[in-house]
Amino acid sequence: YAPGTVKNILSAIRLFLSFMLRNNLQIFPPVVINIAQFYTSVVNRVSAMGTLQNYQSSINTFYKMFGYTVDTGDILFKLINMAAKKQLSTVPAQKPPLEIGHITAMHQIIDFTNPAQFAFIAAVGVAFMATLRRSNVCPPSASMYDPVKHLSRQDIVINEDGIIVLLKWTKTNQGQQVYKIPVAFSGNSMFDPPSLFINFAAAHPVKPTDPCFSFYGQCGTLFVMTHVDLAKMLKHFLTLIGVPAAAYTTHSIRKGGATAIYRSGTSTELLKQHGTWLSDAYQIYLQHSYSDKLSVSKKVYAML
Repeated sequence: YAPGTVKNILSAIRLFLSFMLRNNLQIFPPVVINIAQFYTSVVNRVSAMGTLQNYQSSINTFYKMFGYTVDTGDILFKLINMAAKKQLSTVPAQKPPLEIGHITAMHQIIDFTNPAQFAFIAAVGVAFMATLRRSNVCPPSASMYDPVKHLSRQDIVINEDGIIVLLKWTKTNQGQQVYKIPVAFSGNSMFDPPSLFINFAAAHPVKPTDPCFSFYGQCGTLFVMTHVDLAKMLKHFLTLIGVPAAAYTTHSIRKGGATAIYRSGTSTELLKQHGTWLSDAYQIYLQHSYSDKLSVSKKVYAML
């Protein structure tokens, strides 16, 4: 399994075991009525049917590890799923994509003398245009930084066209190859990710193997932007520009980049390669504009 999938499976198993122990329910061998009680508790705490199904898959995986098989066709599980389908949505609530307008608005209020703010806007710009996952942009913590899995300063190469982002590790690529994602100069001072990165790197030099969006503080200590830092600053600056920040997460950056590329008329095949998608999963990220949707009826009318 991919690291992210493993993390989700382990989280579900921990919750399952905690529930079983707290309620003094038998864990081994598996008892359908006990597992059904857990699933019922899950239905009351999630918002999407897909999430419940992920829990069920995780529990099945847990028991398989110990040589047991859970009867997934049991009528009790079927009844729970039937009831859940009526109560829950079919897919998790989708976070809105970050827009280029959001980034340019944040750019106008960034204090570029503040290295943390400079690192933030440079990271957002590069991640947006390269459709990077948060796990590529920065590590969960400074101590968990891994130059193989997370971008280091040397992983962004500057050339005459702009920059090339080198990805050695992604959700679907466990170090088997290096993806090269080029991002061209825009020529627009309000939205030019390569120039942002180049200026940030020049103002805050670090070692080639240090985290990409890191910098030295006044006392000489290395500050590393983490997942939490990126998320907090994103919500902070979205709030400052009048955007309901609660609806957005760091995943909105990758989603926004994919949406912008799609709206530009780029072929879906090239979009998949640019965003390192191996499947058609990228399609759930795409948000059509009002004018795109309006064109549907207009194209039909054009045939009259």
